[in-house]
Amino acid sequence: MAAQEITTIGTTQAAYLLGICVQRVRQLLKSGRIKGFVTVIKNIL
Repeated sequence: MAAQEITTIGTTQAAYLLGICVQRVRQLLKSGRIKGFVTVIKNIL
């Protein structure tokens, strides 16, 4: 199993990566559809 590195990103970058608006990301965070902080997990080879 490869090690994982967790990087915290902001709502603006998350919105860009997901292809949705910042307001939608914030709405998803508030409603609990995205748990806690928005993170991207990168596999380290």
